[in-house]
Amino acid sequence: MENKTTNYGNKRLNLVSSHCSLVVSNERIFIVDSARETFIRSYNHRGNLLNEVKLDLNPEKITRALREKVAGEVKEDMNEERWKEFKKKLYFPDSAPGLNYFGIFDNMMVARTYRFKGDKAEFVFFDMTGKELKRVYLYDSGRTSNGIPFCFHNGYFYYIKENYDAETWELFSEKLF
Repeated sequence: MENKTTNYGNKRLNLVSSHCSLVVSNERIFIVDSARETFIRSYNHRGNLLNEVKLDLNPEKITRALREKVAGEVKEDMNEERWKEFKKKLYFPDSAPGLNYFGIFDNMMVARTYRFKGDKAEFVFFDMTGKELKRVYLYDSGRTSNGIPFCFHNGYFYYIKENYDAETWELFSEKLF
């Protein structure tokens, strides 16, 4: 049986596979698990489970527009011939997980979803018990291969944008809370 979620050898590459990550904040380790449902489990420094929260983040149906958006960054970094070959290895499931980024700031949990409007992505903010506080569309460069070009601090959303004319990055901010 062919594995359609890895990029080893001749196998397929899934750009929207389930999300699993670790975040450390306030002496707690948070494990993020998002596929059909999104769970956040927090542990102390000894690995003891402190609590588990289910976030109200539903999977997003994979549409043609979403496939193009997700593949756009990869395509941007390749010449036309290399992209043509790479594209043959891409595999997209029927749906994307509920989030593709998770962080903690100002004692809130924040998730970036797979919902986009132009150059903006949906971000959802939760209190530490999982209660939704706010949904908002914020600037998203689509670039994550060389780092996350945004952060949150003291109620602000900070992001960098590439200025192609000046060949530099510029810092912007937006008040959230």
